[in-house]
Amino acid sequence: QVMNDLIAAGSPGSPQLYRMISAAQIPFRTNAPDVLTSKRAFTVVAEGAYRLDVPDLGIEFHATHCRRAFGALVADVTVRTSLAGAKTIDGLLASECMDLSRRGDRSRLSAFLAQRSGAKDLDWVGLVELLCVSVLEADRVGDPIVWLSEVEPKAADLDWQIDGLPPLSRSLPMLWFADGGSAKSLLALYAMGELAKRGVRSLYLDWELTQDEHKARLRELYGENEPPGIGHMRAVGSLVDELPRISQWCAKERPDYLVVDSVVPALGGKAESAEEAARFFRALRSLGVGSLSLAHITKSQTDRGDQANEDKPFGSVFFSNLARSCWLLKKNTESEDKSWIEVAFFHKKVNIGKKLSARGVHIDFEPGPPSRTYVRPFDVASNDELASRLPLWQRLRRELLRGPQTLETLEETLGTSDTQIKKALRQQRGLFLLDGQSVMLRASVPDDAERF
Repeated sequence: QVMNDLIAAGSPGSPQLYRMISAAQIPFRTNAPDVLTSKRAFTVVAEGAYRLDVPDLGIEFHATHCRRAFGALVADVTVRTSLAGAKTIDGLLASECMDLSRRGDRSRLSAFLAQRSGAKDLDWVGLVELLCVSVLEADRVGDPIVWLSEVEPKAADLDWQIDGLPPLSRSLPMLWFADGGSAKSLLALYAMGELAKRGVRSLYLDWELTQDEHKARLRELYGENEPPGIGHMRAVGSLVDELPRISQWCAKERPDYLVVDSVVPALGGKAESAEEAARFFRALRSLGVGSLSLAHITKSQTDRGDQANEDKPFGSVFFSNLARSCWLLKKNTESEDKSWIEVAFFHKKVNIGKKLSARGVHIDFEPGPPSRTYVRPFDVASNDELASRLPLWQRLRRELLRGPQTLETLEETLGTSDTQIKKALRQQRGLFLLDGQSVMLRASVPDDAERF
């Protein structure tokens, strides 16, 4: 066009006219739009997960599972497109793990996208550069540093309360731990079912059983009235390795709660490693919802019969340190026909709030057909085997519900000393009254009151 304009203004035969034209004056004509001026949107999807949309071109970049490795920022990058003629697999143009700061990785991905898309005139180098620079900057900035005095107070998240079970946090990680066969998985599924009945959607991340086994359990718990909203994922790799798949599903389905069954299979290394514990909880935090993780105690802990040795799950101490609330499950000796069990929950650790009193559930197994499982709350103090693990003040309260008793009688009944009983009475003076050698409950304290 420049040449035509110049020729029209001058003499076609003039050699000076053609010497006026240089290569820089002739623009390169292409139908491909300028990607750097096209409409685009960069979004922080979750912790370590980002998305770049270029709607005018029908292109999406996803960078997930971003993590630091030897100082470099590594991410799993997927590219989707609706470009006509692009060689995609259900819209997926490319998927690879890359070092976002490495020039060679950027160039290799750009060349691959140009080849597979069929749009070689498109500035794929600019698009990949835009993605990498945006993610690197977002990772560098992170969450803003704030003055706490300027932060607007957030309304407290009320825990979900389920009869007989520990309260479930809506936003923080908690831990149940026990030896094998203590009904952890069954009760976690029951908790999800009770939440689903309230419209709360959840995802069961499973390293132990299969979807068929959980389907059968759910049918036994709820019969034909299975509540919708319980997702199940059969996991193979570690939680960190599975995080891209989990994040993608969570971004689409928006669950409100997660269950991890169980901790050790969900790790990528040894359970005794503090770094493994830190990676595990960082992965959970990146998903942005409350979670319940199931863990075990070792056989040696169980065999020793020392309750102090059962206060923490197997592995690094950081599993209990980084969980906001930890509960130990203990099951009573099964009935002869194994038609029922009773399970008690003992609160061993809490970061926010105060320790709670023991909880308990009675589980009935009816053989059928069809077989059914029924769960209902029960008073832990009513089971002699489980009540022996209660704090002394709770055992005292149980005995005194029958009426006032002497210190001597309580010593014999509870198998403890006069000194220990008096210590418990001093610690809970708002609940108990010591009159000479007689101990009684204060009349002003309601039967269902809790003391900690």
